[in-house]
Amino acid sequence: MSSKANEKGVADQEKLIDQDQEEPEQQLAIKVKRSYHAISLVITLAIFTLAIINYLCFFSSTKYNGFCKSSDGDLDTILVVALVVSFILYWVECCQSASNEYLAHDMELMEYEGFIRGLKHARPQIGVKIECYHYTKPEGGLEYYTDSEGRQKTRPKKYEDRVLTFASTNYFNYASCEDDTGEITGVLDNGKNLVKLQVDKYYSFDDAESQNKFIAFKENFIEKYRKKDEYIDDVTIFEIPGHLPHVMVHSKGYQEPACLSVNWFWVCSFFLISWPYGFWFELLAVRNIITLRKLIHKKKLRMLFC
Repeated sequence: MSSKANEKGVADQEKLIDQDQEEPEQQLAIKVKRSYHAISLVITLAIFTLAIINYLCFFSSTKYNGFCKSSDGDLDTILVVALVVSFILYWVECCQSASNEYLAHDMELMEYEGFIRGLKHARPQIGVKIECYHYTKPEGGLEYYTDSEGRQKTRPKKYEDRVLTFASTNYFNYASCEDDTGEITGVLDNGKNLVKLQVDKYYSFDDAESQNKFIAFKENFIEKYRKKDEYIDDVTIFEIPGHLPHVMVHSKGYQEPACLSVNWFWVCSFFLISWPYGFWFELLAVRNIITLRKLIHKKKLRMLFC
């Protein structure tokens, strides 16, 4: 985010108001479309394409027949850099892959039910995180760049740098909460023994008074540090202890394939076949989404649900 705090506060209030809405007591797991891992496929194809081109440039006689030459100069350096960047992007994508998270949190159905019960009874945290910063002027600074002939040079900076000077987090001290998730059904009611489950989370306030107190808490916290620097950004934090965004659930007695594990995922990633592995995993399971809902109260309740 890159807006002033006073502008952002209004947007956040509107978001909170929109979020406070009635939800059904019974929740059906939502089946979603398969992911074809397009980003992984594109990066993998780019690596193989660049590797072939680099091979032709460095080990083929066509190097001296104009294959890697252009009117701007030698393309050797550019092709090598592009290949290295593609490898970096590939490993970043693997590390952030949802498949890795699913495989790392494999649960049998009974274990999953205990996991959900724990989340329903967990007391969530809701708060605000702020960052204060300014931009430095580019005068006098230098940056490195590569010219058309592959040579590194320096030039004056054209862009301003964002300098973070202060950051803080504060949590809202509410009195009580209750779980408003309701009964979750349909997780394995799809003819499949294996499910990729995305676990979302959602919060709302019991009444306008509770919501307004949180808005006042947030505005006061922002106002306290408004003069720390030229700009201030804020974000609302909502955390449930033990929450995992992606889990894999299998039915009781289901024998998973031996290669369906985190270790095999990284072995396939090392040999640049993470896309076929991910696509096979996608065909093996179905994808569902459930949402945990928490209702926040500023006043103390007689019975606490979380």
